[in-house]
Amino acid sequence: MEAPTNRFQIRKFALPILLILAGICFWVWRYQIPSHIDFAKTSFIDLRNQQVPFERWTSDSTVVHFYARWCGPCLREMREIRKAIPQLTEQGVRVVFVSDDPVDEMRVMAADFPSCTFLHVSSMKELGVYSIPTSYFLLNKNVVYETIGSMSWDERTLDHFKK
Repeated sequence: MEAPTNRFQIRKFALPILLILAGICFWVWRYQIPSHIDFAKTSFIDLRNQQVPFERWTSDSTVVHFYARWCGPCLREMREIRKAIPQLTEQGVRVVFVSDDPVDEMRVMAADFPSCTFLHVSSMKELGVYSIPTSYFLLNKNVVYETIGSMSWDERTLDHFKK
């Protein structure tokens, strides 16, 4: 008689476990995989509140970093990016920060990064950016590396831009 009881207990827990696993898979798929943004067809708002095509802000090598001022990991990573900017600019890499924060708040942040470009987007979710910080590394306007979450801006990361 114990065998049927054990089968019933297994069935009792199987559905909730499967639902939890399905939820985890959906979350990873939806929020942890960077979207493939077509930067060539995307436009943003600059700090003068003018809509501009993204191509205006790109060079041969560009880092596009999505952030928000309320995001602790974003702010910690921006400190690391600040340290990496001299090496990036020496290699001809343009750094572009994108946020859906109000433009006035972005101007405050931009004052700390005078050699970088800050662009506003009405909604990061419309672009497919569901988690921040998210960074895209573009070479010749093609995405060659993308990451979600904080990353180290050390020598190994910056090697993506060595020509």
